[in-house]
Amino acid sequence: LLISTQTFAATLTVGTSGADYVTIQDAIDNSLDGDVINVQTGTYTESILLDNRQLTILGNQSTLAPTGSDDGVRWRNDAQSTIADFTLVPNSSRGLHSVDSEATANNCVLSASGSTTLNGGAIYIDGGSIDLNNVSITDSIGQWGGSIFATNAANLNLEDVSINSSEAQYGGSIYLDQSNLTADDLEINDTESHFSGGGLYLVNAAAILSNFTLSDCRGDQTWGAGIYASNSDIEITVGQVSDCEATD
Repeated sequence: LLISTQTFAATLTVGTSGADYVTIQDAIDNSLDGDVINVQTGTYTESILLDNRQLTILGNQSTLAPTGSDDGVRWRNDAQSTIADFTLVPNSSRGLHSVDSEATANNCVLSASGSTTLNGGAIYIDGGSIDLNNVSITDSIGQWGGSIFATNAANLNLEDVSINSSEAQYGGSIYLDQSNLTADDLEINDTESHFSGGGLYLVNAAAILSNFTLSDCRGDQTWGAGIYASNSDIEITVGQVSDCEATD
């Protein structure tokens, strides 16, 4: 007598017409590891939580616009999930937030995120790793890290990522605290810190950058209008830093 315990990934659908679920979170809550959640194109006014989940969520150019204060997509407790093809427009909060997980975002846009009291205006990562592929971040604001804040030995892997128009107290675009950044085709433009690190701020961190562009970065009362690094290692292969200015 043979008993098979093999399971197969299911595809769950989300939408307003003929779908399995109306909200993305309902689909997540009723999924099994390995499932794919296929979201009908539309605007979804919710934030979603991936708590110890291994899923792939396909947005099909949908917009995720939470109306509450929660960050748009949250990974928790060793979640190993991928989101793709979303535009995230959070409400004075972050687009992505990952703690001790393996997060992936592909082909996404993050716009108008953050506030002056948040570390990481668009993305916050505490431990674990995050992979961003073909991601655009625009008009974000934070306290430490106008767009991205990483801490607690987090690993950031960026490929074909652009950051435009971001602002922070420290680290106009990216703030790395005891974390590691590996990036290929990273473009940062029009960022500002009120203190140090108009573009990047690194403390006890490491960055390996290839095909890197940093331009039009400003700092007020600043050390490092473009890049500030303390007890950190930076390696740049094929890069350009231009038009960075300390205003005081």
